[in-house]
Amino acid sequence: GDGAGMGKGRTLAGFCVENIARGRDRHVWVSVSSDLYEDAKRDLRDLGLADYAERHCHNLCKLPYGNLRSRYRRGVMFCTYQTLIAKDRSGGTRLDQLIDWCGGEEFNGLILLDECHKAKTIELDADGNPKTTGHGMHEKVKSSKSAIAVVDLQNRLPRARVVYCSATSVSHQKNLGFMGRLGLWGPGTEHPSGFHQFLERLKKLKTGAPEIHAMHLKATGSLVARTLSYKSCSFDLVDDIGNEQVTQVYNEASQVWTELHAQLGERMRKIKADDKVEKRIQEFEGKGLPLTSSMIYHQELNQDSDAESDDDAEDEEERNIRRTYRKRPAKNLQGLFWSAHQRFFRSLCIATKVPRAIEIAKEALDANKCVVIGLQSTGEARAKGAAQVAGFNGDEGEFQDFV
Repeated sequence: GDGAGMGKGRTLAGFCVENIARGRDRHVWVSVSSDLYEDAKRDLRDLGLADYAERHCHNLCKLPYGNLRSRYRRGVMFCTYQTLIAKDRSGGTRLDQLIDWCGGEEFNGLILLDECHKAKTIELDADGNPKTTGHGMHEKVKSSKSAIAVVDLQNRLPRARVVYCSATSVSHQKNLGFMGRLGLWGPGTEHPSGFHQFLERLKKLKTGAPEIHAMHLKATGSLVARTLSYKSCSFDLVDDIGNEQVTQVYNEASQVWTELHAQLGERMRKIKADDKVEKRIQEFEGKGLPLTSSMIYHQELNQDSDAESDDDAEDEEERNIRRTYRKRPAKNLQGLFWSAHQRFFRSLCIATKVPRAIEIAKEALDANKCVVIGLQSTGEARAKGAAQVAGFNGDEGEFQDFV
């Protein structure tokens, strides 16, 4: 629950130091990217485990499938959520390999789930199993593969010490399903039947329930949600970010959007006129009356679709008429236009601040200060939307370009 800049990775490394000192020699560190493997080793080095980090910190995705226990007898096994769901050609899974390396049910080391919000897309039924929709060949699991793997990892290593680490763990109560070690549901708790019973109780108690449970977790030491202190902080408003080039780009963009708005208005008027003609055609056809020449001409103009070519048009004038009067169904065009307008100018305003922000950051680094840059939006929602359009689910596919 710690906020940005608090050093969550360093805290996880601290857990490793303590458990290594207590004689527990195998630990699992799960994160979102293989690039963070080096960051994990750095955090261990900074806490006095330089030799241990180099010799006993292993990246699972770089290792071959098969038995790892004979070669890697101890250490921290780093892997990503994507690695947890990977398989080889023979059907062997990384998850099974990892559990075998840990030693099965007797494993009592750490499972460090860094950026654990990657496992929040999960829905459990009354028995604690991932929910499904449909039947037979059409049956689909309503949870992501990563979330299912995380739940399975915890269930198959019941004595493991689990740490959930994220600045934004969940956005809805149902996303808590993968956090089975919080002690909020299960045998010996107020919700012995499991997560389903816990979720139903939250719905009955409504808005106050999440706060009460958060207070309970903090009181029992199960939750830490710290943020950087603002004591002795000073704030400066930096205004000198504009120049002639920025002004020129902004004015040109404003002119382009003004022209687009005028074209939108013209298009909206044509759509309304077409709708009136379509309504009259339907009335004539419903009464069995012959269509007028203008109605027939309207139908001919709107027969071709966006997917069809205009190359068969006899001349450029007819081609332009087709493109101008082609019927393109659109809903809420005004809303779509202004939302795109706001996104564009927001991005433009942010882009004008980037060079000055870089200068300030470099000056701070030269002064031996730590730089923390907060992002108002990470673009996660748009990235997921792009992935769905491309035919991938939350666990598959890689982006090869900007979204």
